[in-house]
Order: sequence, then structure tokens, then C-alpha cells
Amino acid sequence: MKRMLLFFLLFFLLVIRFSFGFNPRNVVYLYAEIIESGKVLSSGNIRKIEISVHIPENYEEIEVFPDNWELGEDEFGNKVVKIKWTNPNDVEVYIVKTKVKNYATFFENIQKEEWKFLEKAKKETFLTEATDEMRKFAFGNETNLEKAVRLTNWIHKNFKYMISGEENKPAKIVWKERKGVCGDFANLLIALLRSQKIPVRYVVGYAIPSPNVSQTFLSHAWVEVFHEGRWIPFDPTWFEGGYLDATHIKLGYLLDGNFSETIYYEGVGMVTWEREAPKVNIIEYKEQRPFNLTLNVGDVKWNSVGLAEVTSEGCGLNEIALYPCVFSNGTPVLKVFDEKRRGWFCGKEEIYFLLISLKIDKKSISLCPLKVYDQYGSLKRKVIEISGEGKYKEVTLEGLNTIEFGNFIL
Repeated sequence: MKRMLLFFLLFFLLVIRFSFGFNPRNVVYLYAEIIESGKVLSSGNIRKIEISVHIPENYEEIEVFPDNWELGEDEFGNKVVKIKWTNPNDVEVYIVKTKVKNYATFFENIQKEEWKFLEKAKKETFLTEATDEMRKFAFGNETNLEKAVRLTNWIHKNFKYMISGEENKPAKIVWKERKGVCGDFANLLIALLRSQKIPVRYVVGYAIPSPNVSQTFLSHAWVEVFHEGRWIPFDPTWFEGGYLDATHIKLGYLLDGNFSETIYYEGVGMVTWEREAPKVNIIEYKEQRPFNLTLNVGDVKWNSVGLAEVTSEGCGLNEIALYPCVFSNGTPVLKVFDEKRRGWFCGKEEIYFLLISLKIDKKSISLCPLKVYDQYGSLKRKVIEISGEGKYKEVTLEGLNTIEFGNFIL
């Protein structure tokens, strides 16, 4: 009798193609069929073969070929389909079809949840081991949520995302190289948080990046951080947190990126597992922007300073940007001080942007269309009139939203 375990790294194998005409970040409901298929080749005297295929945790319908199969679980309780062959032919084909209804995660609606691996989720693994430098960087007098926000933002801003490449590098290598695939980003965020004894679990599944990265479902990894009894999602690759769109379809929870699917066989000979890239057929979906923006602007004069107030309603990570109007030759009419704001916005929050007009010698009148938008496609426009002339001496900006004005006239 011979027993063999083959490890298959998910991120090399799962690329799901689907053309779409929506912004995946705004998908709050998704009903889809997922088809996983392949074949098992054997030679020699092989008596039995068994493979384990992971399926989405919240599947609603399932259809499997061949008929000799059963539902099971892996070591972390994730759902798998076990397909078995006795006295197999040289070539055996399988198909696993599941239908899943998936919903976006909204921070306000996340329920408290127990996970029996909570204590293990605090401990470092080979892939999530932190160096002293990493521990020092992660340290801070913050809540679990605040630390996850800071570190997710930092990884997304400072690391280069590779849509493909070497998989499952230890976090301390990713820390040095400052680049990686999604699984590397997830392992690194886990390492930084666990270095502060914060429980984090690795989530593996599928997702659509964004129209400007890829128009396909890809294998993907993100994390969930334990905070006050709830597991809060954070995607450091695509800068989502608190809110997570419905194209993120979970296959399961792990301690790190060491994800594998297995094949066992009995007998003497050779067995090879060849897998097709899974396919996703989207049956139905619904879009809704997770944030709502409003824009208000006070009076602005030439050779002066004005103020724009943006109100954000929603909860989670977001990037909000205010862009000024320009003259026909491309010269900005206004300069926006600190035009992009990234961070955690929750509830109804006001964000202030400082508008600095051109210094000119004579009075003029100009209509200036300002626009504010965020990473989810929310967009507001407002046309303001710049007229008259003022003068300013100094302006002090403190913190993200606080503006103190010096001695100047609007």
C-alpha cells in the first residue's frame, strides 16, 4: 500500500475568467455558480484514489460527478468534497458545481463569532514570523481595530502588488522586498498584528480585483482581525477594511498562506492530478456604493484661501480625493492642499480641504467646477465662482480634519 499527499498552492491554480460591466468594489450581493473540474491520471496497479476539493463555505447547491463522493472538512473545519475511485481507469474526470449567494460585509452588521482556533490565531507560524524591526514598527497604544487600520494602510501604500509571482514567501522576506502577491500581503499583515498578540486569521477564496487591474475572478487572500468579539475583514492588497464587497467568495479560514488540497492513492504506480482553472458564472448581482459623499464650498476669492467641506457617510477604509478645476491650458485654477485622504471613516464625518487660489495682479471672475470622489466610485461635483480679490499671510493645518487660519482676508 502506498499513500501520497500532493500539495497544490491555490494561487497558481485558480484563475477564473468572467467579463463584467460593473465596479466589483460596489457589489453588495452576488449569486454565482462555481465550476471546479479536472482529471486524475494513473498508471500501474492503482487500487484506490481519493481527492479533496475545497468548496465555498456558504454554498447553497452542489452537484458532483462522479457519484462516489461525500462532504467532509479539513483540519480547520473548512468544507471539502471528497471524490473516490476504486480500481480507477487510466483517466478519471471530475466536476464539482456549487451555487453560492454571497453578501458584502458591512462593519455595522458583523456579528460576534467564536472560532476554536482563536489561541492559535495569536501565535506566529513559519510564514508569519516577525523580526524585532517588524515588532517595533507594529507597536503602538492602539486598539486591535486601530492597529489593523494603520498597518493595512501602510502595506497598501508602500508595497508593490504583483498579480503573479513566487508564492508563500515568509513575511520577513516580504518585509524586506517591499513587494508580493496578495497572499504575501496577507501573511505580512498577520505577522505584524500577531507580533502584538492580536488574533488574525488568513482567508482564502476568490475575488475580482478592479477594472484597472484585472477583469477576471482571481484566487485571492485577505485577513480577518479579532476585535471585541468580532472578526473584521481587511484586504491590504485592494485597500478594503470593515466593508468588504461581495465578490470576495470565501473558501476557508487558515492560520497562514499554507493552503493545500490533497490526493491519496493505494497501490503501486504513478498518479497525477491535473486541474482546470475554475469558472464562475454570475447569475445575479446587485450594486450599492458603501459610502455617500456631499460637497460644500465657501466663498473663494483670487489671491486667497478657501475651504471645502466633504461629508462622508459609511464605515470602513476609504480614499477620498478632491480635485480642482483647471484653465483651458491645463493650469490649475485652485491648488488643493493634501488632495487625497486615506483612512478609516465611520458614520457621518466631515473632511476639510484647503483651497488656495492663484496670486494674480487684477481682479477676475471664473467658474470653477470642483469634484470629490472616492475609491468606490462615489462622485460629487460643485461649480463655484471665484471673484474679487483677497490676501493671506499664513495658514496652519493640524491633523487630518482640523484647519487653523492665520491672519488673512477671504
